[in-house]
Amino acid sequence: MELVLAFFASFVMEPELISKIVRWDMAVIRESPWYREILQEGFQEGIQKGLYQGLRDAILELIRTRFGISDGALEKLSQRLERIQESQTLKRLVVEAAQAESLEAFESRLPG
Repeated sequence: MELVLAFFASFVMEPELISKIVRWDMAVIRESPWYREILQEGFQEGIQKGLYQGLRDAILELIRTRFGISDGALEKLSQRLERIQESQTLKRLVVEAAQAESLEAFESRLPG
């Protein structure tokens, strides 16, 4: 019960204060299947975000190198790429960035 109360308290209190009040044993929590599941989900989410960011960075570097665009234009393109959340689309855009004849041609292939 103490663990559940501490969980809900974490929405309104600092973790350090909760630890002082509850004085729970983190070793016990780390052994719980629930903790391992949450940790695994966070790990998978981190991998996915890293993959997406790596693909976006590759696209931006290709565009910057091929077309020598300004930092401002690169920032606008970066913002457009941030909206894309599908890895297949980002992978396709890496190829498009490598093959596009111009920045305009590449931008015309961006979704939305």
